[in-house]
Amino acid sequence: MEAKQIKDKSFILYFFLLLNIINSEVFDGLTLITDKRYEPFTSILINNDLDIVNQWDLECRPYSTSYLMPDSSLIVPCFNHFYRYDWYGNLLWDYEGYNSNLYWNHHDIEPLPNGNILVHVWELKTAEDAFNEGRQVIENGLDMFWPPAVIEIEPIGSDSGRIVWEWHLWDHLIQDADSSLPNYGIISENPQLMDINLGRIHCETCGDWIHINSIHYNPIWDHIVLSSRKLDEFFVIDHSTTTEEASGNTGGNSGKGGSILYRWGNPENYDQGDSSDQTLNDNHSVNWVPTGYPGSGNIILFNNTHTPNYSSVIELIPSADSSGNYILNQNGSYGPESYDWLYILDYYSGSQSGAYKLPNGNVIFTTYDDNRIFEITTNGDIVWEYDYTEHYGGLSYQV
Repeated sequence: MEAKQIKDKSFILYFFLLLNIINSEVFDGLTLITDKRYEPFTSILINNDLDIVNQWDLECRPYSTSYLMPDSSLIVPCFNHFYRYDWYGNLLWDYEGYNSNLYWNHHDIEPLPNGNILVHVWELKTAEDAFNEGRQVIENGLDMFWPPAVIEIEPIGSDSGRIVWEWHLWDHLIQDADSSLPNYGIISENPQLMDINLGRIHCETCGDWIHINSIHYNPIWDHIVLSSRKLDEFFVIDHSTTTEEASGNTGGNSGKGGSILYRWGNPENYDQGDSSDQTLNDNHSVNWVPTGYPGSGNIILFNNTHTPNYSSVIELIPSADSSGNYILNQNGSYGPESYDWLYILDYYSGSQSGAYKLPNGNVIFTTYDDNRIFEITTNGDIVWEYDYTEHYGGLSYQV
């Protein structure tokens, strides 16, 4: 059996779909469910009639979303450990990962067309490191600070891997609080850099100030998009760079190195507006609509707090030309000013959740708070739904 395409990549229920038929109102296919809460840990593949088509028994508690690959193998990320199984459950790859004292993978990975895997990680820095870069306050008296980084791993053999590319947000910081530091600058004139004084550290035992919760790859432009829950925005970086170029502001197809190419959702983060200009709040699962789908090249996402009582699914047309060059508005912010398509749920899902476009134009989305998955038309009609709790009991909590 050969997997054709993924239907959903949500962080709430860890669903994926193997797509087969595109000529019906309900998109026919298979859904992969990975529950990381109950032992023994498994991934099950079901059809639209809820019959189990296949099942994998896993070696670990999954740390984030599992992926069903085009060759019908399954990639499962755990804490600094990665596994790959064939269709029959045989272990193909068992990789312990990189130095966990420096990097912690979390939430999501992104398998690439070349067989490598993009992993977004927390990179360990100390409070002193952050203060030396111009951070003014670290809450709770913590001695740690976790900026995000992206690592590309090339699988080797059955139990090894090699890091072939890296990007670190730490290389692209700005601040306007301490003029004696080299990264001092005017934030409104540098949207390609991240203000180190953004993001409040909410948890008492971690230094997670950005909280990246999804990663997605655009093979047409060789770009990566990262979703930040705490900053209420997403931002795009250039994957065509070398690791050395990614640490600076030149090189790659964009000519801008590892600088932020585009960001959307909260222009106040780069001093181009105020809270009234904020569109996103607690966003998840930011991803490009694939080539050949209706709305190809658009970006779709789940906006957890559209209003205090309602969540939404948003699709937008990024302000870019056909070559992937992003365009600033005259007012210094990135467009569009609003979304191209909006679906407002009639309730609120505060954590995780996700939304993806299907080849027939429908949208699939999941909601954490009630453990359900829905397929809707662009008119907002629900044509398929599934209650995970009713059939399999529940999920763990991870935001």
